[in-house]
Parts: sequence; C-alpha cells; structure tokens
Amino acid sequence: MTSYAKRPVWIDLTAGDPAAASAFYGSLMNWSFPPQHPDAGGWLAAMATDGAAAGISPRPPGVEASFWNVFFGADDIEATIAYATDLGATVMMPPVPIVVDGKLMSTIAILIDPTGAAFGLAQQAASPGLQHAQGHGSVTWYELMTRDLDAGANFYASFLGGTVEPAPVDMDYRQIVLPNFGAFAGMMAMPAEVPATVPPFWAPYFEVDDVDATTAAATAAGSTVLMPPHDMTAGRIAVLLDAEGAALNLITSPAHEHA
Repeated sequence: MTSYAKRPVWIDLTAGDPAAASAFYGSLMNWSFPPQHPDAGGWLAAMATDGAAAGISPRPPGVEASFWNVFFGADDIEATIAYATDLGATVMMPPVPIVVDGKLMSTIAILIDPTGAAFGLAQQAASPGLQHAQGHGSVTWYELMTRDLDAGANFYASFLGGTVEPAPVDMDYRQIVLPNFGAFAGMMAMPAEVPATVPPFWAPYFEVDDVDATTAAATAAGSTVLMPPHDMTAGRIAVLLDAEGAALNLITSPAHEHA
C-alpha cells in the first residue's frame, strides 16, 4: 500500500547562531525558548501561549546557509521514503530517531525532491508537532520556490496523494490541495534574478498581526527586505531574509485566516 506523506507537522530553522536567532524570532513572533534537556544537542523549541511553534537547530559543520526546513508527516517513514524515491526524490539524511531523556520524540529524515528542494519527513512519537495553529507567529501557508514547476507539481501531487491546481491570481502560482483538507501550500517559479547557486527551497509563511510593523521591526533587527508589504488575494504579505539569509515570509490574512 502506498504510504503518502501528510501535510507539514513541523518546521525547523537551521541557524549558524541559534542564540541570536532565538532572540530575533522570539521578539518578532512573541515566542519563548524554555531550557532543553542536554540530549537536545543545542536544539531550541519555540513556544507560543498555545504550544510549540517551531524549532531552531545549530547548523551542522559544512553547511554554510541558514534555512527553514519543512517536515511533512509520515505514518511509516521507511515506506514513505521508498515511495518518494520511486517518484524521483533522493535521500539526503536517512531516518534518525530523536530520543530525549530516554523517550522517542520523533523519527526524522531529509530528502531532496526532483527539482532540488530539500524537505523533511517526521514520524511523530511523543512529540506533538506544531501546536500554535492560529494568530501571530503561527504558520499559515507553505511555499516552494523551484525552477521546474511542472516537475514539482507532478511530484507533490503524487507524494501527498492530492492535486496541484492553478491559484486564482494573475501569475503562474499553483496550490497543493489535499483531500478533506484543502489548499495548504503553493509553488512558484524562482525569480530569474535569484543566483543559480541558490537551490530551490521550501519556506513557511508566518501570520503576523501587522505585516508592515513586523517588517519594520525585522529590518531594524538586521533583516533584508526582498519584497516590501503589498496586498495580494490571500492578504498583505512581505518577503524578507533574516540576518543569516534564511527566508522570512510574512502575511496578515483577513481575520487571520488564509484564503
């Protein structure tokens, strides 16, 4: 039986300076970072008032870029990896059990899709995954930037057991739609001005109360604005890079609900 991946259950920022990143995102998103068990190896959990919002991990040796990693859920991670590789994905990091204080939290793996974008898989155990689902600092949308939209659409439709459909906007923007859930992510072509050395990537969109004010605060703290706040069908959005160059996408949706 085919083991489809599920919609994202976790996001994690790989950062060169986790302490600086936690200070930045804590202030920007109203997250707190409680002390972690030594087994966590420097990993930090971002917490909102209603639970886990994200994680921040130290950048491994040899990894020069900081980035957000989106982890799709898996009921059977080995079978889901096998299905993904049948569809053309490659395994970057095979399944690794995350054990903290003797308790299995999750088993994770990192893959590369056929367009070159990295994504994670997570088979949750004791970890509840993302809990902060609404309001400031929550993830309201996911987006793949790729240089091969057709290949990406074919892969994720099959991988997730859903469909990829044109979005109701005046550009080639596609939405990933899951049965009994709806659209949760989009994909678009990498802008031509992005250097060829930048690989395709996934990134979350964070809901914020006021995208203009949050953009100003992020800029004051060292972020770079790629696309200033502007109105779209889904709401008012802005696209930035944080101080380490990781994608920082912001949105203020109508009534904090993505269209």
